[in-house]
Amino acid sequence: MKSFSKQPSCPTSEEILSYVNGSISRLIRPTVERHARRCDFCGGEMQLLAKYKSSKKRYAPAPVPALIGMQGVNLPAVRHAQVQHARAA
Repeated sequence: MKSFSKQPSCPTSEEILSYVNGSISRLIRPTVERHARRCDFCGGEMQLLAKYKSSKKRYAPAPVPALIGMQGVNLPAVRHAQVQHARAA
């Protein structure tokens, strides 16, 4: 059974987001479209991003709790508004 996860051959999440927002290069666009038709994971990611398009607002990253920071864990910054939106959904 094939794993349902992003593979090395998949477009990056940034490329998929650029595709959804219409800001992707015309040269890369067909490649991302073809891939998303074949790859359930990327197709799902594309549908999710299309349904919940990000707003133009900029938010400050949420602070990393001190204990996590002390452990040296490299967590990406989470936008507070995204967390609030996810909780409200």
